[in-house]
Amino acid sequence: MSAFSDVPPDASARPPEGASVRACVAWTAVLALAGIALPQVLCAAVPLSAPAGLDPALWGFAALEMQAGTAPMVPPIYPLLASLLQGSGDIVTGAARASALAAACTGPLVFAVARALGARPWGAGLAGLLALSLPRIGIPAVSVSPDALTVDLFAASVLVAVRFGERPTWLRLAVLGAIAALAPLIREHGLLLSLGLAVVVVAAPGTWGVRALRTGGVLAAVGVGPVLVGMEPTLPWAVPWVHRLVQPGVDLLHRDRPTYLGDLPEQFRLAGMSERQRDLLLDLHTRRDRPQIVAFHCLWALVQAPVYWALVLGALVAAVRLARPRALSAWVGLVPVLPALGIWSAPRHVAVAAPVALAVLAAWVAPHAGGARSRRVRILAGAGLVSLVASTWTTWPDRARDLGNEADHLSKLARFGRSLCALARPGDVGIGVAEAFLFCPLPLHVPGERYGAAEWHAWWVVYSDLPEASVDRLSGPRPLSLVPPEPPWAVLELPIAGVPFTTYRLVPWMRDRPCAESRPDPGFRPRYSNPTTVPMTPPCSMEFPGRDPNR
Repeated sequence: MSAFSDVPPDASARPPEGASVRACVAWTAVLALAGIALPQVLCAAVPLSAPAGLDPALWGFAALEMQAGTAPMVPPIYPLLASLLQGSGDIVTGAARASALAAACTGPLVFAVARALGARPWGAGLAGLLALSLPRIGIPAVSVSPDALTVDLFAASVLVAVRFGERPTWLRLAVLGAIAALAPLIREHGLLLSLGLAVVVVAAPGTWGVRALRTGGVLAAVGVGPVLVGMEPTLPWAVPWVHRLVQPGVDLLHRDRPTYLGDLPEQFRLAGMSERQRDLLLDLHTRRDRPQIVAFHCLWALVQAPVYWALVLGALVAAVRLARPRALSAWVGLVPVLPALGIWSAPRHVAVAAPVALAVLAAWVAPHAGGARSRRVRILAGAGLVSLVASTWTTWPDRARDLGNEADHLSKLARFGRSLCALARPGDVGIGVAEAFLFCPLPLHVPGERYGAAEWHAWWVVYSDLPEASVDRLSGPRPLSLVPPEPPWAVLELPIAGVPFTTYRLVPWMRDRPCAESRPDPGFRPRYSNPTTVPMTPPCSMEFPGRDPNR
């Protein structure tokens, strides 16, 4: 008997027979259909005018960069899926399809994880349904976001780890290695998840030589993983998106003035932090009070997503009561979100582990369902279930409202993009607000000291009705997206209303435009996350009328 369990390790590991098989098939079918229907139900209930997402431009532009052969600054698997599923539509539609496909897999995966950990069919099925009902899990089904795919990653990792821990085979090792290689390419959490899978391989039965060989293979797969998306093999923490996870933690623990504090007031205002809380955090950093800083971040993260943290932390405790291989496998899908306690984070960063947490809790309840402590367990499980359902459904209206606002914004971007593309000509480029070009992906251009061919082909887009106070507070060069260009740029009225942009064109009344034959250099690879000057061929340096060439 395991020291980690009240029951023999194989007590609930026997293969289901008869009614259990039928129950598993029925639950899997129900959960798959529920996952497929979820995007349609949300679209009809809100209703949505377009896909949604907190940062659709980030992921949409990453997919466009990959199509152009540029290495993205975010994990590339989700943008790659968006490109593959784009079809004849726009890149945002492709991204929404990728999210919907991932959501369709969530319920069955949670069910499979719960069963693998020892849950009974009814408990595993309930965990799958609850996972789909969580707002932070359901909403990504219609969002331009990799959150739904990340949920599947966590669940699949636990499932593979459980099966490998029970009976290590080279085929299962290959599958485990493939997931370890893909994990850092899906979300920053994936680095810790991959390391957890390596620990599972070390702990699995076998001689030390075999264990060392297996572990070396998994770690090598993590380094070679970028090859799967056309990148060079590298250390996993050396890629930009994993660096975003590693660097804040290093800053938090070792630096007097962490780099993430450079934009802290604005970032935390957007996250809901009050001015008093921001001042307190800045004061703690000024006094270099490291323990208080870490405590502040932990408390802030817990307050941001109390229900999801309760699920994850409760599941970590409950996993100890599972058999040893299963406990270790469960931790693989729970531990990667713990760094979010120590760095500023959003609820979605911990919510991705909530479905795995539900599966673990379902497995924890199973051994006690008919035992001497069954009444206490049922009361505890029932109280937790009622609390979870009540908390979840009271937050759905707010989440649905946010979802509708995001979709309306994307709908405006789509209308603007279609109008712009109807007027744009081959060789045109964009300046200013990057997201304005999401649905009309012109190469983004940064003007140099002297205007040239690219400016004659440019559409300069700035935010409309920006308060002067916002502009006056800016220090250094003013962003091209905030400040209107000077003459001879003129406003060009597009045949569309309700968009938050103003579009400028260089002397638009000129019919015979200079540099008309120039085009972006064929070797130029656009980068929307960090635009640069677009080289034009053939070059053209004609100065604009009324412009001082020395400015």
